[in-house]
Amino acid sequence: MPDFLRLSDVAAGAPSDWILIFTLVSIATFYFLAPVLGYQSASREMLLYALYVLIACLLLTLLETGILYLCYLSVKTENYGRTAYNLHSVFTLIRMVLYIAAVGLLVFGLSKLRRAGDVSK
Repeated sequence: MPDFLRLSDVAAGAPSDWILIFTLVSIATFYFLAPVLGYQSASREMLLYALYVLIACLLLTLLETGILYLCYLSVKTENYGRTAYNLHSVFTLIRMVLYIAAVGLLVFGLSKLRRAGDVSK
């Protein structure tokens, strides 16, 4: 198995990627079912922002895979492993910050949801 696949767990899908996908599907399901459950449609925008942040996080994963693959295809040098490890660390940190932001937007969006018959603010 090539080094970059072993390094970033792209071959089988990293557990963090599956957590992202599960969170994305869960938020999307709740976003579309919120009016059915009796919540106002107008107060769901923070849930949509959380979905956008998670989609950006998944796109960042694709970008990381592409960059590491191009690194692997380029001329191998002595510090290839260290460069790939540094790139992987930076992308992991950015993904973690985006995931925390998405969960924060989800919590804020859930607190903003109001029932259809609720008049209190």
